[in-house]
Amino acid sequence: MITHSARDGFNQLLQEAVKTSLSSSLENCFDMTILADQSAIDEKKIVILTIASLLFRATVMIYFTPDERAKMFFSRISRVPTDEMTEQGLFDAVAEYGNMCCGTLNRNLGQFFQYVGMSTPNFIDRRSSSFLEAQNYGYTAHFQVDAGDDYRFYISLGVCNYAPLDFQVQAQAEDTSTGELELF
Repeated sequence: MITHSARDGFNQLLQEAVKTSLSSSLENCFDMTILADQSAIDEKKIVILTIASLLFRATVMIYFTPDERAKMFFSRISRVPTDEMTEQGLFDAVAEYGNMCCGTLNRNLGQFFQYVGMSTPNFIDRRSSSFLEAQNYGYTAHFQVDAGDDYRFYISLGVCNYAPLDFQVQAQAEDTSTGELELF
C-alpha cells in the first residue's frame, strides 16, 4: 500500500528534481502537469533510471524523440553548441539530465528512507516499453514537462513497494541566500 501522502510526496519530489535539473535560464519557463494516463506520450525513445531502497523501487522514465528540437533543447541545458550536438551527444545529454534529475530525487528521498541507491541510465525504444506495464507498480504517474515555448517532453514515475509506504513532504521555503564561503 502506498498512501496518498506518499504518492503526493513522490510527485512533489520528482517535480522539484525536474525543476532543479533544468538550467537556471529555463526555470522561469518551466511547467509540469500531471497527465491522466500515458496516451498523449508518443515520443520515440525512453531513458530509464531506477531508485531503490529496502522498501520500494521507483522507476523514472524520460520520453524524448531524437530530433532537431531535442538537440536544440538539450544542447542549451548542457551548454553545448547545437551544431556540435551529434546523435550520441544528444543521448549523452539526455542521460546526464536523467542522472541530475534522479540524483536530486534520490538525495531527497534519502531524507525519508535509509539505503537509497540509483542505477545508471538505460535507453530503450518506445516500442519496447510494454514490459513496463508488467512491473506491477503500486503507483504510477505521468507528467508533461513544458520547458519554455519551444520544447515539451514527458516523464513517467512507477513505484513498486515491498512494504507499506507512508511519508509526507513539507513545503520548503524558498532559499534566497546566495551562499557563503566558509573557511576552516
